[in-house]
Amino acid sequence: MTRRLRPAASRCGRGPAASRLANIRCGGARCVSLSHSQSWYAGATGDGAVGIDLQHYRPFGVAAHRQAFTVGERGLGPVQSCAAWAIREAFLKSHGRGLPYRLSDIHIDWRNQQVVSAAGGLTRRRFWLWYSLEWVCALCYSGDASLTPWVEILPLEVRDDA
Repeated sequence: MTRRLRPAASRCGRGPAASRLANIRCGGARCVSLSHSQSWYAGATGDGAVGIDLQHYRPFGVAAHRQAFTVGERGLGPVQSCAAWAIREAFLKSHGRGLPYRLSDIHIDWRNQQVVSAAGGLTRRRFWLWYSLEWVCALCYSGDASLTPWVEILPLEVRDDA
């Protein structure tokens, strides 16, 4: 079975190697960030640091709630929880980092659409969110507050090559 991605025909990997490839700086010119969740994928490029994360709506277990959410966020429903998770993971990707990281140490300023690490060391980013009936997608970026990002999120096309 091959997963064919549009518009470019490239493969979607899994595991630690794929995580390392999720954020790529190409010759210092443009940054690239990739994410997938179930049958959906998203990609972002930018002149500055970018990170994208796509989360299919799902409940989180007790351990994930302790690691990923502040005490005040632990009562959020699945849509809001997935949005907070996606913002935090996109924030890490925009810094070339990934999990494991204590996600609850990342502060989300919902009103001003900004995110910062409480522990310091990671610079402030702005974020955008897109919602659908199945998923939420977060984009974290450095740069101009007036930026209006454009994103294309497509389902993975599954084809049986056998």
